[in-house]
Amino acid sequence: MIGRDTPAFAATSVLSLGLIAPFALGAAHAHAGTLLVDGKPRTYAVSGEVATVGDLLRKEGVAVRAADAVSSPLGSQLGTLEQISVRHAVPVRLETPHGARTLLTSAATVGQMLAESGIHPGAQDVVEPAPPTEVTPDMQVRYEPAVQVTVVSGSIRYNVETTGPTVGDVLRHEGVALGAYDRVTPRPSDPVRAGQQIDIVRITEWTQTMTRAVPPPVEHRISYRMKPGKVRVLAAGRPGQEVVTLRYIQRADRPLTTKVASRTLTVKPKARVVAEGVGEWDRFRSLASRGGSFAGTIAYRAILMEATAYTPYCAGCNGYTATGQHAGYGIVAVDPNVIPLGTKLFIPGYGPAIAGDTGGAIRGNRIDLGYESHAEAMSFGRRAITVYVLR
Repeated sequence: MIGRDTPAFAATSVLSLGLIAPFALGAAHAHAGTLLVDGKPRTYAVSGEVATVGDLLRKEGVAVRAADAVSSPLGSQLGTLEQISVRHAVPVRLETPHGARTLLTSAATVGQMLAESGIHPGAQDVVEPAPPTEVTPDMQVRYEPAVQVTVVSGSIRYNVETTGPTVGDVLRHEGVALGAYDRVTPRPSDPVRAGQQIDIVRITEWTQTMTRAVPPPVEHRISYRMKPGKVRVLAAGRPGQEVVTLRYIQRADRPLTTKVASRTLTVKPKARVVAEGVGEWDRFRSLASRGGSFAGTIAYRAILMEATAYTPYCAGCNGYTATGQHAGYGIVAVDPNVIPLGTKLFIPGYGPAIAGDTGGAIRGNRIDLGYESHAEAMSFGRRAITVYVLR
C-alpha cells in the first residue's frame, strides 16, 4: 500500500485539484469585464444569473433613463462584452439666433450635442465652447451661424460668409483697412444681417495753403456837380492780402471738390473811391423836405433790380404809402427783406428816392417807382436798372 506522502499520491492530488478549480470558478462567475460610468471605470464579475446588460446595471446599482446613453442595448446578452459604458444625460443651455433653451443630453462633446439637435456647424460658424469641448452639467453653449453679405468697394465686389457681429468686425476679418475719411454704409458699429450689402467709398483729402490778393472794395460817391453818367476815380485803392487754406476732397464716386478751410486777412485792402455824376440837385432838394437831407451821401451798395412804375391814384391805391407818406415821385415800393423801409436810394435816370412803400407783387429784387402822372408811368414801362443804396 502506498502512503499519503509518496510522490505518486502527491502527483494525483495536484492533478485532481487542477481539474476541479476551473469547474468551480465557472459555476460561480459567468462573466467579468469593465463598466465605465460617466467616464469612471470599475471592474465587475457576475454569476450566470446576470445575463443581460440591463441585469448587470441593476446589479451594479446604475440607474438609466431614456435620455442616458448606454454602449449596448439593455437587452443585449453579456456574452463576450469586455466593456460597457454608461453616460448619464445632463442639462445644457443652448443659445441660437432663434432663442435659448435647456435640453438634456448624454453627448460626450459639444459637437455631438449639437449634432443631436440637428445642428452641423460650418467652418465660419461660431460655436462656444469649441465642438471638441467635453459636456458638463449646466454648461452654456452658443451657436451663431454665419450669414452671407456682399462687400462693395469701387469696382470690387465679393461675397463673404461671416458671423460679424458688426460691419466693422466683417471688414477687420477681411483685412479691409479704412482711411481717415473713407465712408462705410451701413456704419461700422451697425449689426450684420443676412443678405446685407456693405458699401465702401474711398475718400482722399488734402490741404493747400496759399497767399493771394484781396481786391479793394469799390466805394461809390454821388457828385452833384458832375453831369449824369460821368465817372471819376477819386482814390485808386490798394489790394489787400490774405492767407487761405484750401481743402481738396476726392471721392471715388464724385468729381474733385474744393472748400475753403480757413482764411486770414494779413493786409487790409484800401477802398477804390469812384464819384458818379448825377447833376440832379433840384430833385434832391425837393425830396429832402419829405425824407431828410441827402447832402454828402455815399452809395455803398449797388443792386441790379427789375423796375416798374406807379402813380399815386392807380387802381387799389389811395395816395398814401405803407409808411404814411404821400405817394408819388421819389417814393418807391420795395421788398423790405431786400431794402428796408426808410432807406435812401439813388436811381440813375430817375434820381433820389426813398424806400417808402410795399406791394403784393414787389418781391425780391423788384422795385416800383413813383410818378406823378399816368403818362410818365406808362412811358417808363418795365426795365432793368441799377439802384444805389445810400448811407
